Amino acid sequence: MQNVRPPLPPECPLALTSLVTRCWAANPRKRPHFDEIVSILEGYSESLKEDPDFFSNFIPPSPNTNIIKDYLPDCISGRKSALCHA
Repeated sequence: MQNVRPPLPPECPLALTSLVTRCWAANPRKRPHFDEIVSILEGYSESLKEDPDFFSNFIPPSPNTNIIKDYLPDCISGRKSALCHA
């Protein structure tokens, strides 16, 4: 209501805070589609398997960053990336 959102706990990892914030965007067109949310969460899961400190080191992408475009060259070249599997 009135664009107010509940506060997230301070111990919530920045990666999840960033995703939740995107889902709460006032403009529905700026919210990620469900398949993108699933892909992001699967990527987080894979990243945690490879790096248990993933959430401690996570830096959210800038809102103008196109994640698919940024990681596509790595996927094509065969370099392993959690987002390639999502």
